[in-house]
Amino acid sequence: MTTIGDFILLKLIWIIHKIFRIFSYFLGHPFNKGIKITHTFSDFSKPEHITLWPGIQPALKWTEIFFTPVPKMNLIKKYNQKKFYTSFFTFDYSNINFLPNLISKTFYTHFKIYNEIDSLRKLRKNLFLWPMTYAHMLDIRATSSWFARFNPFDFPWNYFCILIDPFENYITRFLPVELFQVSIEMPFLLLVFGFLADQANHLVYTLPYISSEIKPSGIFIRRKLKKVLMFSTIPILWCKFRIPNDIREFWYSKHFNIIQFLILIKKDLNIDILPDRLI
Repeated sequence: MTTIGDFILLKLIWIIHKIFRIFSYFLGHPFNKGIKITHTFSDFSKPEHITLWPGIQPALKWTEIFFTPVPKMNLIKKYNQKKFYTSFFTFDYSNINFLPNLISKTFYTHFKIYNEIDSLRKLRKNLFLWPMTYAHMLDIRATSSWFARFNPFDFPWNYFCILIDPFENYITRFLPVELFQVSIEMPFLLLVFGFLADQANHLVYTLPYISSEIKPSGIFIRRKLKKVLMFSTIPILWCKFRIPNDIREFWYSKHFNIIQFLILIKKDLNIDILPDRLI
């Protein structure tokens, strides 16, 4: 049996429904479905280099079962070209990172780093591992505080807290302590360090090229046109600061065809191609 209260409630629901129908009509309903939750990109739009944090890494060793696997990077791949010895291309992503021209020139001229060598790879890996390690330490610090028996002043936790608390206290001086009565210190720090580690995943080394030598292009893959960034022909650094003698010696002894190719275009470029001992 319907009571007066139920009748009033149903009438109120009907009125609210009518009000929403009237307002939604002026916004284009039912023809305008609203903002899409997921977006589909066209074949020639820039995709995003997606990385997962924390990454999905199965444990392969007994030590990794207890201490978790070491975080691994998800790098943007470079693909070599057959046009020239140093030519390569990479897919164009909306969040791809390159070193500034000044830093690339500094590596080339002062540190004698002529291409992507192990030292640069280790530098990028450290830029990824240190923020990730600190983020994991923050996570352990927050999780351990949930246990009543945990005392941060006991051994060995006191050393663990010494590594974390000073930097955390310094950063949180510039942050509001609470937002809507919820502490935001830990989530903010995890966000910052996760962002820093993620940027290392998107970093692509271009040496001996500089980032301004990018040539946007496109290639067909499975009948779909994909945007790529190409680095080809003679690097500008070779024209301004000479080709390193070690590389010229290597070409002369192992890949003389590169020397022959450069001799053909030497008339347009003022560069030394033969090793110093033959000039």
